[in-house]
Amino acid sequence: MMCPKKYAALLKEEDHYRSQYSVIITLKVAEAPDTIHYSDRQIHTAVMKIHGSQPVFAEAPEFRSDENGAFYRQTDAMVNARIKLIDWFKDMEAKDLL
Repeated sequence: MMCPKKYAALLKEEDHYRSQYSVIITLKVAEAPDTIHYSDRQIHTAVMKIHGSQPVFAEAPEFRSDENGAFYRQTDAMVNARIKLIDWFKDMEAKDLL
């Protein structure tokens, strides 16, 4: 679980990029039974997409929480997807593509 202050900072960064580049960021969450470990627990997935008018957003970049593993808590899946989203924005700015 992420520290509430760090999570608030993460949300603030997301809002900054959303307003700076006039984009729409969507979040979709889903859950499914754990079929790998056959437990009674649910696996949570979060997918974030960016929609905007600039060419870099044309294919609606997607950030998935399940690329590197599974999450048993929905909040952890959402944090993972948000971190990937923020890192992508920072990378695109560093490459001067935004």
